[in-house]
Amino acid sequence: MGDVLVFAEHQGGHFPKTTLIAVNAGLELARKRSGNCIAVIMGAGADGAAAEIAKYGVSKVIVLEDSRLEHHLADAAAQALAALATSTGAETVMATATAMGKDLMPRLAARLNAPMASEIIAINDDGTFVRPMYAGNALATIELDGPVRVVTVRGTAFDAAKPADAAAPIEKVAAVLDAATLKMEFVSFNEIKSDRPQLTEARIIVSGGRGLKSGENFKVVLEP
Repeated sequence: MGDVLVFAEHQGGHFPKTTLIAVNAGLELARKRSGNCIAVIMGAGADGAAAEIAKYGVSKVIVLEDSRLEHHLADAAAQALAALATSTGAETVMATATAMGKDLMPRLAARLNAPMASEIIAINDDGTFVRPMYAGNALATIELDGPVRVVTVRGTAFDAAKPADAAAPIEKVAAVLDAATLKMEFVSFNEIKSDRPQLTEARIIVSGGRGLKSGENFKVVLEP
């Protein structure tokens, strides 16, 4: 069976639209490979986030519990996710090509010695992937050969997953981490507060350019 693990990126228990796009792509791939789509959450005290992502049609939610995964550090996350992918026998590990996904998934592919396709925009019926090349001037069909494959999804290529009729079961699994090999340390997170949505979450985007003539006109003309 072609099971798919989807790295469910969350921010303070909230799932951005980009995560739901990866879930939808994972569901599509699992259907075409006759497997299950399993969402993976990392962190400590992630019960609320697990209950939320369980509503979106996945077969199961796995929570990798460890205080060292509370804040995203790529080396710890890659180590824990690689161990999980190996123990579950998943065929594909998938994430959205966000800043976090681009940070994590190549490291995961290296740990698993697995082939990787970046920023796919479509999934073919035979399990191959379509991704843009040469700044989008060409589309390539990619076949990944190996017991496990690593894939990132372009955040605008798929629709977001919709809530399902029933919630999936949630399983808590202790993360496998070798503390001696971890090189990164969380220092702080400096968040910029704004009353506007993030660009990837906005339903309508209004942009301005040279025609506005000055920075002040962005505030006077554009923002209202």
